[in-house]
Amino acid sequence: MDPISHAVVGAAIAALAPEATPAVMIATIAGAVAPDADFVVRLFKGHGHYLRHHRGVTHSPMALAAFALAIGGLASLFFIRSPGFWRLAGWAALGLLSHVLLDCTNNYGTMALWPWVKRRIHWDWTFIVDVQLLGIIAAAALASLFWRSGRRELFIAAVTASLLYMLLRGWVHDRVQRAARARYPQAQLVYAQPGMLGLNAWRYTVHAGRHWFAGAATAFPLRLSEPWTVDDVEHPAIDAARVAPMAQHFLSWAQLVRAACTSTAEGGYTVTFTDMRFDFQGFSLFGCTVTLDANLRITADELLGGGAPRGADRRHVYREISARPNR
Repeated sequence: MDPISHAVVGAAIAALAPEATPAVMIATIAGAVAPDADFVVRLFKGHGHYLRHHRGVTHSPMALAAFALAIGGLASLFFIRSPGFWRLAGWAALGLLSHVLLDCTNNYGTMALWPWVKRRIHWDWTFIVDVQLLGIIAAAALASLFWRSGRRELFIAAVTASLLYMLLRGWVHDRVQRAARARYPQAQLVYAQPGMLGLNAWRYTVHAGRHWFAGAATAFPLRLSEPWTVDDVEHPAIDAARVAPMAQHFLSWAQLVRAACTSTAEGGYTVTFTDMRFDFQGFSLFGCTVTLDANLRITADELLGGGAPRGADRRHVYREISARPNR
């Protein structure tokens, strides 16, 4: 989820407190956004490292415990009228837990059980920004301006509705995924993910043998569109490109990797790695390109999309090609 959604959900949770004091509100909201402190990786190490480490260690149980204690301690120091360290740490922990659970619901992936489970957990129920969830909380916030005496009851209803909404999205996801698996029983992998808006707009991706099938889907009525198809490609340049630093960052994060290879006018190659979760008939929201010369030596690599900024932190040109022999 985006930081705004996390903060809004944190505020809604804080409003459930019997006494929603400023200390409780600040502690819970701080907890709800704290795991994204890994943003500093982008500032100091660039977008490639950020892609690899975002939603990593800072979303693990040990980090959440440390954040809760730190936020509880700071809030109890700065607010004279506070309910005490342990209560503030508890509300911060609820905010932290909401952050990780919301991140698990979408398809970006979250290291929520690191170091015991060293893979990204993604339930694929929601898009990275869920407008409907924001709408539920925003409606309660707006109504509380006119019904102050019932503010707590409004937010109890909003949080309950949010939980039911998430469970509904999980059920719809399972419905679409089962339909895709029924159409492609020979597939090694079947993947369903939500569209950007609404509950009924979904996409499916299937990998069967060397073939990829991807298309749109609706849950009501249950229907899969005719797929866009593409095949896996094998080429020595693809294996050579995998060692490029930006490719390593991208491949450490991507789930459904597809590689393409084209020849350049100079006799070299351009290899493009994409994640089929974000591939729309050849246009990908996320990806990485690696340029190689005729001898399969890397000359440049670059991250594409995914919020990657322009500039050196997403692109590396190897000025001295001979210093980067392919191994």
